Amino acid sequence: MIFNLYLFENESDFLDRIDKISNIIFAISTFILTIYIFIHTNKRDSRKEENLKKIDFLKVLLLENNSDKFLIFYEKILNLILAEKSKTLLDDEKSILIQKINDEHRNFRIKFYDLVLPFNDSIYKNIKDTCDDLVSDITEYIFDQNINYLQENNINVIEDKILKSRTEVLRIIIKIR
Repeated sequence: MIFNLYLFENESDFLDRIDKISNIIFAISTFILTIYIFIHTNKRDSRKEENLKKIDFLKVLLLENNSDKFLIFYEKILNLILAEKSKTLLDDEKSILIQKINDEHRNFRIKFYDLVLPFNDSIYKNIKDTCDDLVSDITEYIFDQNINYLQENNINVIEDKILKSRTEVLRIIIKIR
């Protein structure tokens, strides 16, 4: 007598059960993976949405609510320069002019681009550097011993610098993402 010891009645029963067990394991792992992907995507979308809200708020804050401060800053600097056009200034008068420009710059920083700092350090730094470069260049132009940039034929260099600075700051704000 030969004993056939089978765990199941026949081999096809064994393979059927293995198939059912593997299908159950596959279904459970797919379900867990789906839940993980849903939660992870939801968190990422939530962070992205929050970031977009901050960016929109920043743009509204700068462009809609404070655009007047932006335009006034550049206009005041230009008016300070144009008020001295065609004059030969003494060093004391040049220092007073530069002090007025620095005061306008400080007011602009406080009322306009300091508002960017809580949102984004790099944007703040870019705006600050652009404005600092403008004031520094104007200072160099005014104190230049070789060329009087306040003369009619040279003042356009300062006007162009002001226009480029204003355009660059605006470009930085518009590119905020």
